[in-house]
Amino acid sequence: MCDTCSCGSTTGRKFDPSKPVQLRNGNPVRVLAVDVKHPAWPMVVAVRKDNGDEVVGIRTSDGRFRLSGEHPMDVVNVPVKHKKYVIVTPEELRDGSVRYYGSITLHDTVESAVVAGRYREGSIVVPIEWEG
Repeated sequence: MCDTCSCGSTTGRKFDPSKPVQLRNGNPVRVLAVDVKHPAWPMVVAVRKDNGDEVVGIRTSDGRFRLSGEHPMDVVNVPVKHKKYVIVTPEELRDGSVRYYGSITLHDTVESAVVAGRYREGSIVVPIEWEG
């Protein structure tokens, strides 16, 4: 599992049962225990069904429903949403065309982008959003 974010992919993403979790398919989950004395299935979870009832199940230490491969019933961390801003500035070229270039600095707010960045007339501040 990945050590850079909490998206739940088994392609290198790290799973943390102490952070908010859900099934890979989006259903809500509560982690009830992570220390069951079993080598393959140490985690106990309560999965909320569509009707509001919960079903108790077991998972591997990294939240997997099966011992190998991804499955919609895997427990994964809820993706964290991020939003930053970059400055994009137009530049008119000799042939009359315009090219745009952006700052490589991500800013927390529009205001900090304008103050700290290379904002000049004609520049725009563009929001960049991602999950992970």
